Formats: sequence, structure tokens, C-alpha cells
Amino acid sequence: MTRRRFEMLVQAELDGTCSEAELRELEAELLTSAERRRLFRESHLLQEMLELESTGGPMAKRPQVIPIDRILREQSRKELRVAVVAAVAVLALVAVLLQVIHLRSQPAMLTVTAAPGSRYAITGADGAPRQGSTFLPGSTIDLAEGTLLLELGNGVRGILQAPSVVDFESLSRLRMVEGRGRFQVPYDARGFTVRGGSWEAVDLGTDFGVLDQPEKEPQVHVFQGRVQVRALTGVRESTVVEGGGARRITPAGRLAETDAEPGWFYESLPKDLPYVHLDFEPDGDGRLHAQGTASVAASMAVKAVRKGPAWVPGPWGTAARFEGRATPVRTDWAGIEGVAPRTLAAWIRLNEKAPWQQFQSIVGWGDPTVGLAGKCELLVLQPNEAHAAVVRLSLDQYLFTGSTDLADGRWHHVAASFRPHGDDPDRVIVHLYVDGREEPLDRSLSALNPRRVRGPRTRVRGEKSMPLVVGYTDRPSRTRGFRGEIDEVFVFEAALPLERIQQLRGVPPEETK
Repeated sequence: MTRRRFEMLVQAELDGTCSEAELRELEAELLTSAERRRLFRESHLLQEMLELESTGGPMAKRPQVIPIDRILREQSRKELRVAVVAAVAVLALVAVLLQVIHLRSQPAMLTVTAAPGSRYAITGADGAPRQGSTFLPGSTIDLAEGTLLLELGNGVRGILQAPSVVDFESLSRLRMVEGRGRFQVPYDARGFTVRGGSWEAVDLGTDFGVLDQPEKEPQVHVFQGRVQVRALTGVRESTVVEGGGARRITPAGRLAETDAEPGWFYESLPKDLPYVHLDFEPDGDGRLHAQGTASVAASMAVKAVRKGPAWVPGPWGTAARFEGRATPVRTDWAGIEGVAPRTLAAWIRLNEKAPWQQFQSIVGWGDPTVGLAGKCELLVLQPNEAHAAVVRLSLDQYLFTGSTDLADGRWHHVAASFRPHGDDPDRVIVHLYVDGREEPLDRSLSALNPRRVRGPRTRVRGEKSMPLVVGYTDRPSRTRGFRGEIDEVFVFEAALPLERIQQLRGVPPEETK
């Protein structure tokens, strides 16, 4: 029965105009609703009060009488509020139940898709290797090189970059042992959590990236939405970070503000291993640009210093000619750090008529402080005037030197690949290449395992660290400028095999000139 119908029947019963059928209808409604019975009693009480007042009885002196329609309106509002609150509670409960049902109906699976050339291993909860593309909770993903797309059954998507180790604990939780990843979380999966050793990021429906690497403070970068960031050690600070914000988690458990860096993370799976390519082809305004699949390539700044290299014909289009002075091509990319795998490659042609010079830098980055083993540099070494000019990969204390003479006035393709030794993190595996062939090492000019430091750790965040530069470095000495031409510089975030080195080299039309 509607509220309006109930009020009409009550008023008719009070007035004595209610028919027998209407009385039965009213009686049936009163039997089914305690609230309606209460209203009926209050209406009769009010009617008696009105009758007493009209006859001059004890109630005649009361200052105010509340009309029945006002009582009914107030009661109507109260019942409406109760109904609304009850409806909201029911809807909230239904939403929770639906979400639980939705989560239970989702496959508790992780699907992994690898970018070309990626090198990774996945083990199950029992520690045994797993094959295929779908995996259950308890699996561990160990990404050594390349990039992986992680797709969870609840719609969460993540792009993982090497080197990374991640435990898949559940649809709502990943544990990052180390690495870098970006996660896009749909609204229905809010609450998704990525947890590191000293931090935790709880998604509130958003797009965010996490970075946790050895000897660095972990970072959480929020690009859209909000993320609850918590430190799990020390003072255990906690805050909600909005889109466009980022936090570093300090060893003391504090959350320090830092700049959000979208360029550090992939939004989608790249079509190749991550790399940066400098082709030395100036645009119409004379500016240089970086290409490549690395997440930093699109935003990377490349600049030739004033009175820098000249632009001359190279094996592939334009090349940069250097005169040995402090005129490098600089970038703002810090480079690959730690012991992460890498490959450096370039076309070079030495000026065979130039006076003898011991070191000529091709490309490098990191901290060149002697004894720290914190830099990574591909260069040409000529120990003395009578010796051949050969290629070298220098990690400061760790030196890997080739044997082919490059000072013949011809173009040569040189490359070096680097990866840590699996059984000993203080050792590395390095291969040198000249003109698409693996280069035998000159052990008399190499230091393969000096053991004077804990191992090569390229430092890119130190006070003395240099970003990626081509053609010159003033440290540890100012006499390291390249004299000749450089073209097609590549830096891969992976240790390329011989076949890929040969593909990278190609067969240039100017090879024999």
C-alpha cells in the first residue's frame, strides 16, 4: 500500500466515513506493518487531544497542537531516510559480494609475453623450471635481458624491464625482489599491491612504476590516479601519492619527494631488445636526435658541443669527425648501471696520420674515478708508437683488449658485449668483435679478474658520474679525445650474440673505402 493511500484510509476512519471494504483494507495493512500501527495510534491520540481542546478540557491551555498531516510528513521523511540508508547498505554489500564473486571467477593465472631477444627463466613454487606462457601463483620470474609483458587474470598489466626478479604471489599481489616495472591497474582490481623488501605500493586504481635496484633507494612513480606508498622499515612513513608525483624510500623509512620519470618505464612491450641509437644525421635545424626502443630514447637529449665534430660522409649516411679536442657529442642519458648486461657498438675510422696517442674514447659513461671500477667505456688503445691500435672495453680495473690493428685508414665495426658471470657476481663475461668477427683478446694488455675491487659496478648516480658521451672524455685524463670518424653508435641493454652483432654491422656500401 502506498503512503498516500494509507493516509487517506486513516483520515476516513477518524472521520467515520470509512466503508466496510476500506476498513478491511486498513486492518490488513495494520496487521503487516508495526510502523503503520504506530502511526495509526498516534493519529487517534492526536484526534482525542483535538476533541479535548475544542471542549475546553485540560488540553485547551496547551500552546501548540501538531497537525496530523505534519506528523505524517515528518514520519514519511524519516521512513524515507531509513529506506535510503538501508538501500545504500544493501547496495554496498551487493557490490562487495559481486567483487568477491568476480575475483573468484577470474583465473588465478599470470600470462607472460616476451619481447624479441629477451632472456628469462620462470620457476614454480617447488623451485622447478616452468615452460609455457601461463603460470600459477607461487611462480618466480627472473628476467636477465629484455622486457616482459605480465597480464594477470584480474586485468592488471605490467611491463617488466631487465634485470628483474618478481614473485607472483596472487592476483592482487606481486613481490619485487629487484628490478623495474610499470603497472596499469583497472578500477575493479584496485588494491593491487607491489611489495619490495623495504616498501609497499598499494594501488587505488591507477598507472604507476616501481624501481628497486641494488645499492639504490627504491622509488615509486605515479603517472595517473593514486597510490598508497608505505615504508616497511625505520619510521615507516606512509602517504598517498597523486598522479605526477613520486617518492624515494630512504633507509630510515622516510618518503622523500622526487620527480616522476615516465621515460624510465615502458607503456607497452617494445618490438626489440632495449637500445639507444645515435646515427649522427642532423635534422634541418642542425639538431641531433636519438632513436631506439629503450624507454629513454624518445625523450633523450643529444647535443654536439660548440665547435664540435664536423659532419662527413660515413658508412651509413653522415658520420661525425673528431679532432681529439674536448668536443664530444653529449647526451643526458645516465647509461646502464651496475652489472646489467650491455653491448656497445660503433663504426670508426682512425686518422692514421695523426701523432701517436695512447687512448681514444669512442663512447662511454659512468664514474671514471680510478680504482672504483665504476665506468663503462669503449675505446681505442695504442700502448706505444710501435704497437697496433686495438679496441678495448674498459671497466676501469677490468680491461678487455683486442688484437686487430685498426689504424689502417679504413672503416671498422667494433663492438663489445658484457654480462655478469652467473656463479660469481664479481666476475663478468666479455666478448669483443671487429668487423663482424669475434676478436681474440690480448691477455698481456687485459686485466680480466683483478680482484682489487668487489667487481665492476657502473655508477651512474655519483657526483663524478658522466652521462653517455661520444668522442671524448676528460677523465681520468684530458688526452683521450678521438681522432677520426665515428658513426652508428648503438648501446643495447643486453649482451648480444655474434649473429646479432653481424646483423647490426650489415654490409655498408662504403666498407672498402
